[in-house]
Amino acid sequence: MSQSCPGASSQPRRQLTAKWDTRDVGSWYYRVTKALGVSMTGSEPVFALGDDESAVSVPDDSRRTVTYLAVPESTEYIGIMAVLESSASDLTPAHVAAVLRDRGNHIDVHVVEARLEQLRAWGAASARSDQTHVRRVQDLLRRNFRYTATRQGRQVQRFYETVLAGTPVMREIPLQSLNAVVVALESLAAGGRWPDEAWVRARVNEAFTAHDDLDSSLVGAEDTMMGLADRFDLDDDRTGELKTLLVGYATRVAVELEKGADRAVIALRALAGRFDELARLTVEGSAAADLIGRDLLAASKGGDLRDWHGLVAWFDPTSGRSALSGPNGDGNPDVSCKPAASAYGG
Repeated sequence: MSQSCPGASSQPRRQLTAKWDTRDVGSWYYRVTKALGVSMTGSEPVFALGDDESAVSVPDDSRRTVTYLAVPESTEYIGIMAVLESSASDLTPAHVAAVLRDRGNHIDVHVVEARLEQLRAWGAASARSDQTHVRRVQDLLRRNFRYTATRQGRQVQRFYETVLAGTPVMREIPLQSLNAVVVALESLAAGGRWPDEAWVRARVNEAFTAHDDLDSSLVGAEDTMMGLADRFDLDDDRTGELKTLLVGYATRVAVELEKGADRAVIALRALAGRFDELARLTVEGSAAADLIGRDLLAASKGGDLRDWHGLVAWFDPTSGRSALSGPNGDGNPDVSCKPAASAYGG
């Protein structure tokens, strides 16, 4: 028999009723679900604009996992999910409560168990029966559950910690990763036979690992740069030099991306006829090749033909990421600063 917890009624699991401060929880939930691609129409989550109690309909799919970020007890749920997400093993409610106490968050173990059950109902956590402490018949009647975060739950928690919590800070764009991608692709595209299969797999891994690093750093970087530049417009006398440095850096990144993308496109065009072979060699060198072949696991980057087509699209000179990374979002920044010397010459 499931335990009830604040934020949930005795109605069926998918129907929750609670009082909401729409200025806080509602807008927060909207931002979370919008960022995760959840529409706010039809039978999906809707928050009333008044103070009356409002029914919140939880989608019957993986989107319900984000619910714990928006309920009134979200602070407790987030703390519990942080414990589960950081643990390499399944935890009992008592273990979770102990870790929370060590972190300065004192929650009764019975409340923790109720929260864990609700997280399980939302798909953020999973549980398995632990029979290691069964000593009496009564122990068999108890749940004795150990909990862990599900894949969706871990992703939502990481999204909260990296995007929603704290102030986002734009990190330096690793142009050395761009260079690593280009060098790896050009090595594969060079004329002649490849030395051996291990060498090919190493170059493929280098290309996609460096590309992931580069792509993640570019996400939102353009908007952040322009936002900072707009703020510096408040006082040109005091911030003119800083704004010049910022726009100069953005220009340097755009120039490097354009030059690197040109070389990457040439290499990818030369490799286009061998994408299938590259994907096959990548999978064959995996320790999980049999599982990948049975579709039980997805191949690492480069082991799927779609990965290579995605790389081509990313470096596309007209619509790819490199074409959209200038300060004006079109690859042709309107600045008067002279860019620094390119790592690619010229």
